[in-house]
Amino acid sequence: MFTNFSILPLRVAMVLGFVFAFIGLALGVQAVVEKIMRPDLPMRWSALIVLVSIFSGVQLMAIGMIGEYVGRIFLSQNKKSQFT
Repeated sequence: MFTNFSILPLRVAMVLGFVFAFIGLALGVQAVVEKIMRPDLPMRWSALIVLVSIFSGVQLMAIGMIGEYVGRIFLSQNKKSQFT
């Protein structure tokens, strides 16, 4: 019932996407600084983790924005009040 007539879960998804993308960027900066400080350090898994977290965060943000747009259209078509 909570998700039927509300756009709040879509906003939560968008905010989580922003958080994941920000964490990915922070991890990327940390990996670059670590590589500069220790050039002999291999960059295998850290680059993959950074890329996955950034791109998954961006995708989650995009899905949240599109979902909020479609949710607002749905609410306006059904003349329901917005439960935010």
